[in-house]
Amino acid sequence: MPAVTGAVRQATEADAEAIVALAVEAFGESDGPAVRAYQGFGEGVAMWTVVDDGGRVVSASARIPHTFSLDGVELPGSQIEYVATAASHRRQGLVRAQFEHHHARAAAEGELIQFIGGIPYLYRRFGYGYGLDHPLLFLTDETRLARQVSSSGSPPQVRDATPDDLDDLLALETRRPDEGIRTVRDRARWQLHLDLAASGPFEHLLVSECGGRITGWARLHHRPEERQLHFLPSVCAEPGALPALVRAGLALAGDSVLVIYDSTDPLVHAELRTIGSSLVYDLGIYARVADPVAMLQRLQPVLSARLAASPYAGRSGELAISLYTSGVRIAFERGEVVGVDRAPAVEDPAAEQGVG
Repeated sequence: MPAVTGAVRQATEADAEAIVALAVEAFGESDGPAVRAYQGFGEGVAMWTVVDDGGRVVSASARIPHTFSLDGVELPGSQIEYVATAASHRRQGLVRAQFEHHHARAAAEGELIQFIGGIPYLYRRFGYGYGLDHPLLFLTDETRLARQVSSSGSPPQVRDATPDDLDDLLALETRRPDEGIRTVRDRARWQLHLDLAASGPFEHLLVSECGGRITGWARLHHRPEERQLHFLPSVCAEPGALPALVRAGLALAGDSVLVIYDSTDPLVHAELRTIGSSLVYDLGIYARVADPVAMLQRLQPVLSARLAASPYAGRSGELAISLYTSGVRIAFERGEVVGVDRAPAVEDPAAEQGVG
């Protein structure tokens, strides 16, 4: 195994094609067009870090900025994505070094949270833990789907989305509930989704249309290496839109399996249970919160709202939570959180009838 001579650095335009090649080598052809599309979004290639060995890029990863929302409170953060190392240079700490670089940039830019999907349990080594449940996955029952389509009357038309649909796509965002955590999608993010759909045969952005009105949308990602077409969480404003989009997804899937992700959109959530059967993906989505006090201070309005709606709304006092190497103290008065600050670590909070 060769020793790496280069240090971690921020990628430049000269690294763009090497990053694409490394992603394709690690994950298959379906990642290539998506990586190129992201290289044209936001900071572009500068979102990546690379390690080179004698002028050859042997490891790379991206930190893609996002704004998240929890119960309507926005949280600046990012997603670590496209983590790839050449087979000849693995297990040399190259990924760990890049994560440290990403985390330092995240802190400098005021991020409160980072997310990552990927290899089961691996990223716990880098300060992540399972923070979110993975959405339920659904497989289509084609008999039930046909019944639902026929009961919906005249089905909407389904077509590829175009830039002319941007305003309608943004309007549909208002259907998504504020409760829970979600990604905030602005016009630039929707333009990225359009660019992804135009990037090649593996990405699709479909809309359902009825009487000239956009009634729903769905993003699909084809992974032919796994013989799967992923139908990502979607939004629909009228009954019948989801069945029409799913039927279009089945046509695109061909010999692949259409795997449909559950959605927080109320109509999609309900109709999925009518047209498909669910299966649980046991692993969640990794999250990292480097400064829990700063995170909870940002979320103080959410904590107050939840406390006020609970059986403990009339109480006042303090709650100390041990994080084992640090701690958090939350002060509350009659249904309102009035302060969040740091507290000493307690190695065995249960021994003191505490919380950890």
